[in-house]
Amino acid sequence: MIRVRALKTALVVVGLLFVATAYPLVAMRIGEAEQMMLSVYVTLGIFLLIAARNPAAHRSLIAFAGWSSLAHAAVMAVQSYYDAAERVHFLVGVGLFAVIGLALAVFSVGYVAMARHVTNAGAFHRWPFRSVSRWDVGAPSPLTARFAALASLSLWSGVIACGRLLAYF
Repeated sequence: MIRVRALKTALVVVGLLFVATAYPLVAMRIGEAEQMMLSVYVTLGIFLLIAARNPAAHRSLIAFAGWSSLAHAAVMAVQSYYDAAERVHFLVGVGLFAVIGLALAVFSVGYVAMARHVTNAGAFHRWPFRSVSRWDVGAPSPLTARFAALASLSLWSGVIACGRLLAYF
């Protein structure tokens, strides 16, 4: 839940930042190329705000926003090398777009991984869990299933113990 809330917060913040670029688009006299670029970012911001309601339904949009921001940061980094007069401006943009791109990429990757597990749990409740009332609970569990359960519990206990002991070494 924390990851989903963080993703939604990131989508709202980035969406509002992108929508805020409508002000220079309307109020300032900027070049035609900048107007076209800002119009794309305003549109992307609106769709990111919509995606914040249900990120699972908009995974490809979130991934596009993250990767396009990283691509924009890369182009600005190259431009900062060639244009010394605007270097500070470009480097600030590189930092901003890199942070936006990395945040959206990290959250979208984590969200996709988490969504796979939710789907598996949903599949479990849809098919095998339905027939619990028909399970033969009086029959003993197979020996291999008992061994697998014991091995799993033992290994996970070892993982937790090693994780706790890690701080002392």
